[in-house]
Amino acid sequence: MKDNTIFRLKRKNGNSASTPQEILEEVSAFYEKLYKEDKPDQHVKDLSGNFFSNLEIPQIKKSEKTCDEELKEDEVLAALKLMKNKSSPGIDGIPTEFYKFFWTKLKPYLLDSYSLQSGQLSYSQRRGMITLLHKSKGLSRDDLGNWRPISLTNTDYKILAKALAVRLGKVISNIVNIDQLAS
Repeated sequence: MKDNTIFRLKRKNGNSASTPQEILEEVSAFYEKLYKEDKPDQHVKDLSGNFFSNLEIPQIKKSEKTCDEELKEDEVLAALKLMKNKSSPGIDGIPTEFYKFFWTKLKPYLLDSYSLQSGQLSYSQRRGMITLLHKSKGLSRDDLGNWRPISLTNTDYKILAKALAVRLGKVISNIVNIDQLAS
């Protein structure tokens, strides 16, 4: 049995959904309800309006503007080296190990795809696949609340995200006060 396969779900009324169509309907209804947008009341709107009007936005120094520059080869390679092997690839199925092994051949294409010139990521870098993972062996597999959604993104996107995170990490303490950082 595949660990991420749902064969049956218990419905609120106690019956079971067991056909693929019934399971799909249950999953859809569950997540629609879970992520349904609640309309904030007027009090919350007033508080958020006051918050944003009194917000002091820090000035970004020239040294922090490196975040606006094109990624360099050494930054992308460093990010790639930080990535773990054997992690789940995205829809394209290309794992981290592939990028590491073929780095010298792939680097010009990766750097080109990360260029700011086009103003957007490639189609494959903007795609992800949401899948469900069961939380624990001790929990019922029939209860959808015991599953958590994760988004699988392609490895080239993960490399980009890692490179940008490392770059931002070098300047974030100069932009955000230490008191504002969550621990």
